[in-house]
Amino acid sequence: MAFPVSSRTTGTLITESIWNSDIVDNLNYLKGLAGPVLIEDDLSLATGKALSADLIYAGRYTVSRAVRRVKIDWKAHDGTNFTDFDHDEDFAAWGKTQEGGTGQLVLEIDNNQACFARAFQRVEQNNALNNAWQAASDPYFVFEFSPSVNSGFSEAFIGFRQTPGADRPLPAAEKYAGIMWTGAIWVFENSDGSGSVATSGTLTINPGSRNIVEIYIVGGTKVEYWLNGALIATKTTFLPTGDLEWEFLSKCNAGGGVGKTYTTLGEAVLQENLA
Repeated sequence: MAFPVSSRTTGTLITESIWNSDIVDNLNYLKGLAGPVLIEDDLSLATGKALSADLIYAGRYTVSRAVRRVKIDWKAHDGTNFTDFDHDEDFAAWGKTQEGGTGQLVLEIDNNQACFARAFQRVEQNNALNNAWQAASDPYFVFEFSPSVNSGFSEAFIGFRQTPGADRPLPAAEKYAGIMWTGAIWVFENSDGSGSVATSGTLTINPGSRNIVEIYIVGGTKVEYWLNGALIATKTTFLPTGDLEWEFLSKCNAGGGVGKTYTTLGEAVLQENLA
């Protein structure tokens, strides 16, 4: 904790205790070396200035110089691939991956047709080192998303998975941890590929709402699921292991006559402790 600093006058003897409290301990505190740094209750700016934020948050683990941090940047595309990731659409163009404005991407599917749209991690290029996220290295994934409709004819998955694909992950065959729309409910779910899953229970994701999701795999021992700043579930069973990729997937299984469904994606950041 931080220690109060007393005013000193000329001639005051600076003892070892005073020096360590006023200088050493407080500098360590301000640098975050003595626990979380708390901001005073009263925070003001000069007249005519404004301070605002939708949400202020930080990574859920201790950051060191060895941490890899990657922001998924939704940039302009060349008609085939976006700049910083791969994307895929239904072969008959009933699903689309398209820009949705500054810093946004939209996955569009047509609920009258079987189709999908997805964005996923680009594979290593030119014999580069493995760029997957390691389950044992505290991978952390935070992203913004907003569904336009919770349709009974569609499905969705966003999160870490062993192999990105055009279908939701199957617990019997794949390791994953993420948020998914089953066609009936939103749920956090993870699997170790053994055929079993750990789920959070039904989540409240309202159509048109902006949601911030955080998925944190802690050293391969548990998965924490956060929604809009609140810890929703901590799972310690059926944990994924090994290499994991990221993916955003929206899919329609059959003609439903409910028109198009849009999933708008905002900023997304991944972190990993390489130490």
